[in-house]
Amino acid sequence: MIPRRRGRPRAFSPDVALDEMVDMFWTKGYAATSLDDIAATTGLRRSSLYAAFGNKQAMYLAVTERFARSIRAELAEIPRDRGSLRDRLLHFFERVIAIYTSGDTPRGCLVFGTAPSEAVCDPVIAARLGSMLTELDAAMAALFATAMAAGELRPGTDAAAAGRLCAAIQHSLSLRARSGASTAQLQAFVTEVLGFLPWTSGLPT
Repeated sequence: MIPRRRGRPRAFSPDVALDEMVDMFWTKGYAATSLDDIAATTGLRRSSLYAAFGNKQAMYLAVTERFARSIRAELAEIPRDRGSLRDRLLHFFERVIAIYTSGDTPRGCLVFGTAPSEAVCDPVIAARLGSMLTELDAAMAALFATAMAAGELRPGTDAAAAGRLCAAIQHSLSLRARSGASTAQLQAFVTEVLGFLPWTSGLPT
């Protein structure tokens, strides 16, 4: 009997596997994603997944960190864009909306869309969510502090509070995108809410 030849094993790439897990967790959420789902979408055995990443929670944390890096990259572009902070934020949120409405169905933010429901009973995921919220608040506060020094905001403005409001816009965009809001509706929401910030000049028409 001629022995049956096995197919060539798939080359293992942690980055490729994480990208495939991003789509799985982003679409199905944490609880509804099984290890069988992850194995099927990555083409890897459970033993290989455990060896590379640990348990499902560790895989999810690695995925959320990978997604967060993409948002950090967008945040890093804000100071490099031209125009006032107001204009740069409009551009930033356009890019965020494009991410949140990507995929076959609108998915919102991977972190803000999937972590809150798990944070209630999983302290590790709760800590990760809290740290990402704090990081976003701090990044936005730093931008508004710079804008305040440049005279773009009315005297006496609390830059940290303005930053938290802007971070809250991003949270809301995630929820609205996941509920099916259109790109036009999301962009209109951003323009409207940014108009409530204490700029020294009005929003462009």
